Amino acid sequence: MTITAVPVIKNVCLMVRGKVVLTGVPGNVVISPASSGSAFVGASSTSSSSRHVFSLGVLDFKEGGISPKFLIIDDGWQETTNEFQKEGEPLIEGTHLLKIWNLNKLTGVVGVFNCQGAGTWPMKQAPECNENSKPAAVSISGRVSPHDVEFLEEIAGETWDGECAVYAFNTGSLSRVPKNKTIEVSLGVLQCEIYTVSPIKVFKENVDFAPIGLIKMYNSGGAIEDCTFGDSIRIKARGSGLFGAFSSKNQGAVR
Repeated sequence: MTITAVPVIKNVCLMVRGKVVLTGVPGNVVISPASSGSAFVGASSTSSSSRHVFSLGVLDFKEGGISPKFLIIDDGWQETTNEFQKEGEPLIEGTHLLKIWNLNKLTGVVGVFNCQGAGTWPMKQAPECNENSKPAAVSISGRVSPHDVEFLEEIAGETWDGECAVYAFNTGSLSRVPKNKTIEVSLGVLQCEIYTVSPIKVFKENVDFAPIGLIKMYNSGGAIEDCTFGDSIRIKARGSGLFGAFSSKNQGAVR
């Protein structure tokens, strides 16, 4: 199988640029074809610019003692090592938060987790411990950005200027964050925060607006089916509950 890429380790994910042949890929890894002759492992997309492949946890999977192998094709070809060094191991190394993203119809969502002491990576030997030993209480700080959500521009539309409303589920905070900026997050052991990332659009040339969704749900934006701009802003949602949105000005009426 060939994909357009050269492997790069970034944010605990394997990213690809160039041409790569994958062999010995486990049967439970899904390979989906995409446009421009490219392909994606563990993720599918209609965008040929995607470089997201799969989480590094999959790379540790061994079947019959054989690890997945990568062959890089340039002018000629050369075999790479079977073992990839991860940029931090969010379960055991004590310095990195684990981030997982997904897309809804109109928003993105980023889950941030402090998994320190929760386990070990597959095929790695767990450290020995006695009955008196307890995991250290490790608080870890990191940063979250709208840029963590791939393909966000595809749901934001052509007129989007990169501004986002970012809602944190646990703290209830709402921030305005440009796509290339970040906000800080600090989590204790086994704590998490879920961020809804909603692209901000301009209504009637003077109102910046972004729907958040049902804010009592972890994935708040998953409830939003549609949002249209005309004489008024009309939002179609599923389910019931407390609905939240970002607006640069007070709305005259909500119904």
